[in-house]
Amino acid sequence: MNIAIFTPLAVEGEVVDTPFGLAGPLRTEMFDDRSVTFIQRGGDARARVVAAKERGALHGIGLGAAIALAPDFRAGTWLAPDDVIDQTRGAPTTFFVGRGLGYLWQSPPFCPETRAALVNVIGDQAAVAVAAPERPVTPAEVKAWSILGGRIAMPGLAPEWYLCRELEIGYTPLCYVSWTPKESASLTDDIVRPIIQKIVTALPGEHSWTGSNSAARRELGEDWHQWIASK
Repeated sequence: MNIAIFTPLAVEGEVVDTPFGLAGPLRTEMFDDRSVTFIQRGGDARARVVAAKERGALHGIGLGAAIALAPDFRAGTWLAPDDVIDQTRGAPTTFFVGRGLGYLWQSPPFCPETRAALVNVIGDQAAVAVAAPERPVTPAEVKAWSILGGRIAMPGLAPEWYLCRELEIGYTPLCYVSWTPKESASLTDDIVRPIIQKIVTALPGEHSWTGSNSAARRELGEDWHQWIASK
């Protein structure tokens, strides 16, 4: 079983070519008996999701350094968001442009079995995450997103989570609160690796998103390579 970790941290590894451009750098390691591929964010999100799928990713963890929108969070807190408000623009949001084959149920938006493993490790730290642009946010955005119900803002979450949904990779975000109005804490590899080790051990060998893109399977067949070849 492979687990993909989509990360904002630097990864030393190979860059791979996909139909959507280059993905990575990425590196695969063994955590006990489980294969874990760390994929550095950058470029087209479709490329890194395809790279994860090529390596047999059953689960995907979207690691992020989050900005607190609510006053009750402390820097250094781990969160497992249970919902998302997408505030990004411009990035490709589907593998099935104009075909409707990626129109999939979003309640809940994250894989319940994958998220349950995170909750098992860090506790039920539920929060609505705002999928934020990958740039510094403005004070007005912080205020507006709070009014909408967002409690943290995380760059990189969209369209990553939805693209994983289309290719049936059980996805959930793992957020580290790195900034609040009163304090900050840097996300580092030394902080990440112990928590990833625990989560990888807790992940189940199956989840309910497998086989869930019935429209793509019906129209394009069981081989997911044919799904992305139809672009």
